[in-house]
Formats: sequence, structure tokens, C-alpha cells
Amino acid sequence: MGKNLIWPGLGALAVLLGALSSCSGNTAPPVQPPDDQTPQTPAAPHISSVTGAGTSLITVAATDANGDDITVTATAPSGFTVTPDTQVILDGDGTATFSFTPGDVFDGGSGSAGFVATDGLTTPEPVTILVATGKLPNPLMFMTGVRVCAPEAWDYVSDSFNVGALGGAKDFKDGAWAALPAGHSFLLMPDVFIKDPNSPSGNGQLHEGLRCYDFNITPIETVAGNHDLSQFAIEEAKGELFNFQVAFHSPGVYDVSFMLHQGVDRTYYMERQPVGDETGLELYWGEISNDYSGVDFCHSVRARAMATWPSSFHAAASPVRQ
Repeated sequence: MGKNLIWPGLGALAVLLGALSSCSGNTAPPVQPPDDQTPQTPAAPHISSVTGAGTSLITVAATDANGDDITVTATAPSGFTVTPDTQVILDGDGTATFSFTPGDVFDGGSGSAGFVATDGLTTPEPVTILVATGKLPNPLMFMTGVRVCAPEAWDYVSDSFNVGALGGAKDFKDGAWAALPAGHSFLLMPDVFIKDPNSPSGNGQLHEGLRCYDFNITPIETVAGNHDLSQFAIEEAKGELFNFQVAFHSPGVYDVSFMLHQGVDRTYYMERQPVGDETGLELYWGEISNDYSGVDFCHSVRARAMATWPSSFHAAASPVRQ
């Protein structure tokens, strides 16, 4: 992604994916993601036949619907060796032949050989989500909650929550929090509160086809070794609020959104602490649609492939007794 930084408009909340990229503004054009982020829809390779059972040469035929190269790996039975143990079928269609040899050529032997076919595609790599705010009309003391949602097929990456801008210590005062004075830090919530142990999966709140994660930032002040909630409110706060990583279950494009209310308010901030039983201090972002006209990638995550796609096929065949 590009590095042109243009914050959302007044009181707007936005997701900036993986880099300091534009979600609104007119001083520079948005930077489109590179072509290699085109979503993929992988299909597992298929072993269509295994021939040669009862002989020392076994041939595996395999196909891949996407035309990807197929890696076929053979596992020899006990007492045998296999040559080679891995072969590549180019362009997603063809055969691979493996030679099995017993350790004792005079005694011979028999057993079952295993074959696994993979296409080199992968489960998606973690995606960094950066949440930022435009200039707030009210002072910012506590980010009481921001709920971030996407289709169910995503998981929060443990211990990835980071206050403010990308990089650095997770409790470093930067981004929208840079104006906090010396002696201030953050009361960081444990992952269990982000993942919501009360949800059916124990990994995010499920709601109408969405999986949602709740984030909170509470500044604290340390005086003479004592910790207490901050009394400092940041005027005209703007910039990066926090970032975290997620892992999607499969490559593709996923819309990311914010949720304002579910049972109780989920996305709001406060400019001061309540006094006694005082209520009604919730302040809301003026815009949380995260869908800005003309900027396609502001609200969509592109999950890319990284490691072996977890689909394989096992077949058994018996090498011949020599």
C-alpha cells in the first residue's frame, strides 16, 4: 500500500489496512493496492488414480482445477525407501512415478505407501488492521469501545493489539494518543476480553453473520508509584487509534465495518470520567460507515496466500515383494 496519509473527515472513524493509506480527503489521490493482491479462490488438487500396486513402480495421476503446479509427496512403508520422495506435476495435470526398494533385496517385503498432493497455495497471511479517527469535535479521554466486524471467517491474532500507530511498543504514546503528558500509559485489556469468552466460539462476538471484536483504550496516570485513571483529555484528537492483526480462513476480499450498538453501545468515547452514578457521557463518531465514496480499499481486506493450503489426498498401494 502507499504511504500518503490523509485522515478521515471530522469525527469519522475508518479502517486503514496495513499501511498509512488514504480513506478520504482531497490533497492526494488514494493509492490502489498492487495487482498481486487480486483475491484467489483456490481448489485443492485431486489424486485421480494410483496404479502399479503390487509392483516396485507406482504412478500417481493428479489434477488441479486452477492449473497450479502440484507437489506429490510419497511415504514409503516400513523397511522400504522411495525414490524420489517428492515430484512436481506442472500446470495442474499429469502423473508422477515413484520407485520403491526394500531394505533387504533378498528378503523383499510389502506394505502400504502414502501419497499427498498439494498445490502450493496457502492459508492467508495475517492482515494488519489500522483504525484511525478524523479530528474529534470533543476532547478524548477514554476510547471506551470500538467494535470492529467482518464476515465470520476471520480470527484475531493473539497479542497483536497495539495502541496508536503501527510498530513500536504496544503501549507507546503515538498516533492519536501522542499528546498524553509524561507519566501517562495505558491499562491494556487482556486478549480474553477482545475475543469474548462468552461467545460460542470463544473468539469474537457472533452477530448476524459477522464476527466482531471489541477494543478499549484506557489511559492511566502514575503518580508516586500509584496508578489511577487519567484525568487528561486530548483536545482535537486525530490520527491512529489502534491496530491489530487478524487471520482470515481463506483468501478473498472481506468488508470490515464498525458496530455502534448491540444490546448496549459498542463504539463510543468519553471526554471525562462520570461523577458518582452519572450516565449519558457517551460521545459518538459522526461517521462510522467505513465506506467512503471512490475509495474501494478503505473498507475491504484483501487476504493473500502464504503457506500450504490444508487439503491433501492419501492413497495406499502395496510395493511388490522382491
